[in-house]
Amino acid sequence: MLDEQLTCARAAQVMQVLTAADVAESRHRPETVRRHGLETATLKKLLAGELETVLGGCTDHLASPHSPAGDPCRTSFLLCLSCP
Repeated sequence: MLDEQLTCARAAQVMQVLTAADVAESRHRPETVRRHGLETATLKKLLAGELETVLGGCTDHLASPHSPAGDPCRTSFLLCLSCP
C-alpha cells in the first residue's frame, strides 16, 4: 500500500524538462514547443529568465553550481532563487 502511494506522489510531482534540443528549436520556432503545454509567450518569458520560481523555471538544470557539470542539479529547491 505504501509503495502505491509513493508511486502516485512521484507521478504527481514530475517536473517537465525542456531538452537542449527543445530550447534550441524554441528559439527559432517557439510554436513547436507547445507539445509541452506552454504558450509561446510563456515559453519566451521562461527562456528569458523571467519566470524563475522555487519550483520551476530553471533554464539549465545540467549546469548547476551545486552539482558536477553535466549532472542534474541535486540541491534543495530552497536554493533555486540564489542560483545564478
